[in-house]
Formats: sequence, C-alpha cells, structure tokens
Amino acid sequence: MRPKVNAQGNAREAAEKPVVPAIVAAAPLPEASDPLSAAVDTANLPQPAAYMNLKDAGTEMWFEIWSSGQGVYKRTDRRLIGQFCFTHERVVELQETIISEGMVTEGSQGQLVPHPAAKLLAEMETKLLKMSESLGLTPEARIRLGLNSVDLQSKLDGHFDQYT
Repeated sequence: MRPKVNAQGNAREAAEKPVVPAIVAAAPLPEASDPLSAAVDTANLPQPAAYMNLKDAGTEMWFEIWSSGQGVYKRTDRRLIGQFCFTHERVVELQETIISEGMVTEGSQGQLVPHPAAKLLAEMETKLLKMSESLGLTPEARIRLGLNSVDLQSKLDGHFDQYT
C-alpha cells in the first residue's frame, strides 16, 4: 500500500488511528497481578468521566447509569452510554420545547399543524428505547441479559420513574 501524502508533500503512514469522539480521560483501572484473574472487584471500579459536551441532563444520566450499573458496564460501553445520554438530552430539550410552545403550531396558511418538535421527539424516543434495550435498561432487556438483580433494577427504575 502506498503511503499517503499530506498537503506539505510529506509521506505519512497509511495505518493511522481512526478518529473517535473526544472523551474526558477516565480514572485508571486498578492493576491486577494476573490479568486473567476474576478476582478484580468490578463493583468498585471508578466511573469513567462523562463524555464531553454533555449538558446537565446528559451528565446526570451518565453518572446515574454508571453508578447504578457498577459491575455490569465496562469501559468499552462508554460510547453507547455516551450516545444514550446525548439522545436523552435531546429528548429532554424537545419535551421542554413542546411544553412551552404546545403540540401544534400555525402552518403557512394559518392552519394548525403538529409542532415539528413532536416528530423529532418521537424519533428520538424510538432511538432511546433501542439503546435502553441494548444497555439492559428495560425490564425485558434485564431478564434477557440476566441482569435481573433487585438492586440494579430498583436503582435504575427509581431514576427513570422521574421521566415517565
């Protein structure tokens, strides 16, 4: 494979690292003497720092998911949890828009039409539900994934009750 050439004409390696979303650096994982050992206490691992650019609702959700799901989620789940929290923020913003402006608005000819935010809200809620199932945040998903722990279920249900 030929090397890529940048704007200055310098060759650079073709095998560059892929671009990934910016994530705030997380606390280091504890060192284990045997990397294959199951003796690492995953329930007390530090929470990864929240994704950058999350606002209040997303950041709150981020820490709620990580603290409620300690021992369940791994650092490799950060991206999906970050997307979930970002989508959650959009849902909250759209809900606030609809509450302040109403479900309908005036169309170009004076007729009442559904507010554009209502359609976006429905789309975002559908995405949020799919991600919730992937993360085990619904009762059915917890059963399917074997996460039907009473502690995990009650912590997450208690948090999500405020949004229903």
